[in-house]
Amino acid sequence: VAGGAAYWQVLRGLPEKAADRPAALARQLGSLRSRLAYVTAREPDVAAAKGGISYDRYAPALVPRIKGAFALHQLRLLSGNEAFFAFMKAFHARHRGQEVTTAQFLANARESLGRDVEADLRPWLDRTGVPDPAPTVDVVPRGKEWRVTVRTMQPAEAYRLASTVAVEAGDERLLFPIVVVGAKSAATFTVPQKPRRVVFDALADFPAATGRHHLFS
Repeated sequence: VAGGAAYWQVLRGLPEKAADRPAALARQLGSLRSRLAYVTAREPDVAAAKGGISYDRYAPALVPRIKGAFALHQLRLLSGNEAFFAFMKAFHARHRGQEVTTAQFLANARESLGRDVEADLRPWLDRTGVPDPAPTVDVVPRGKEWRVTVRTMQPAEAYRLASTVAVEAGDERLLFPIVVVGAKSAATFTVPQKPRRVVFDALADFPAATGRHHLFS
């Protein structure tokens, strides 16, 4: 998977203090997302698996690097830190100094993680474009608490997306992990105070075709 070096550079640059890492990671991923949007607004998009070196365009090299970084980020979120890092450590030890095919990476990931990850990663590798989820939010009182429901719709060829919803209520900013699956998906959270704002994909976990991140305020 292209983008491995880019993603490791992002992770290695995170602060030592765990509480500071989510915001720092979001800034780094947001920067990658902006670079991808900038390049693909000016040059034809390219599938990551078909990238390469070009002397008159940036997209063939840059787009696979960024999409590959997001593919690995999604794999980490969907697999969990412990399983992901164990797999990547073993993978690099096994193939150090070798050229590795996508098929080898997917096979090794399936063996190490105990599940078929091809459906999670193939869209990042084989498609042009980026995910295009359309989120909506419902906020309703439930006794002394408030229920927040985030619904998303995707085109027919949907990505499986791990992301984060931020709910700002009172003096708190609460983060809830979600997984968006299929053409229609929904997740519900309960918070102790009335939300003043709800943000979908609050930590820039994937590049999106739309700017519709702020849902409710």
